[in-house]
Amino acid sequence: MRCAAGSYVLPMPEGRDVKRVLYRVLRRREMREKITIENRLIPVCVLTEYGRAVGAAALHTRTGEFYVIGATVATLTEHTPPGFDLALAAALRDADGGVRRAAVEALRELIEVVSGKPELVSVLLGAAASDDPLVRAGVLDVLRALKEAESAFFAGFLTDPHHRVRIEAIRGLVSLDDAASIARAAADGDREVRVVAAQGLATVGAGADTLRALAVDPDPLVRAAALAALSSLGDAQADGKLLRKALRDSAWQVRKGAATGLAVAPGSESIDALAPLVSDPHGDVRKATVQTLRPWSDDPRVAELIALARADDDADVRAAAR
Repeated sequence: MRCAAGSYVLPMPEGRDVKRVLYRVLRRREMREKITIENRLIPVCVLTEYGRAVGAAALHTRTGEFYVIGATVATLTEHTPPGFDLALAAALRDADGGVRRAAVEALRELIEVVSGKPELVSVLLGAAASDDPLVRAGVLDVLRALKEAESAFFAGFLTDPHHRVRIEAIRGLVSLDDAASIARAAADGDREVRVVAAQGLATVGAGADTLRALAVDPDPLVRAAALAALSSLGDAQADGKLLRKALRDSAWQVRKGAATGLAVAPGSESIDALAPLVSDPHGDVRKATVQTLRPWSDDPRVAELIALARADDDADVRAAAR
């Protein structure tokens, strides 16, 4: 730990009123519940560790006593003393939103050293009912990582008012391979949630019918995610035509998704449909096209297209063609 000291200029034209204004604010009941007021302390430096502020040092102007004030959540995060996880979990209920946010981020950052002991899990389950959506989302993420929640628990958050919480609920369901519950999120009103649902079904390896419905979603990013997922869950006969049609979509994300998905339908029709995309204006589309064509390079037409891609201006496309 080191002291970051220095000289500072604080222009305060109305400085004579600052202390009185601060005192009035700090004496409010909601503030007194969260802080302790110390008088006659002059801060002398900010305490830092690895470039991060973890507190401050101050001198009492009357007694000369030296004070060290630690930033609680930051200190817990830096040092992980015994019981740090329970202390951080307790901070999820703090009245101050900034403290709650810091506690959530700390638990996520330190998840590798957090154990799923019963008392911690109990506090986290209680915090999942928080009014703060950041806390609810963070708790779901932590419980998923700890493998300390069941499908029914995560599924209960698919109707949460905040989309970030619903996304974390889907990720929890993915970790438990609950394709049926994930499929429910395909009808969500938020685009990001539907995208994560499509990606989740691809990870779980189930839900082709749901992906087909999402492949014609009004939103291009949802269509793109669903089309790409069909690369592993689709069927050449059932989905080939849909995928080939999507290659002509005006949105490059959809063309990329369709090019990826078409890996499920090898054959002459797919080669013909993919050929123009080797020269697509967008590099990501060209790369996805080459990645799909590469396993079919025994076909002379594909070999010619791959050779063309090896001279592409984009290094990623050239790498995919090697």
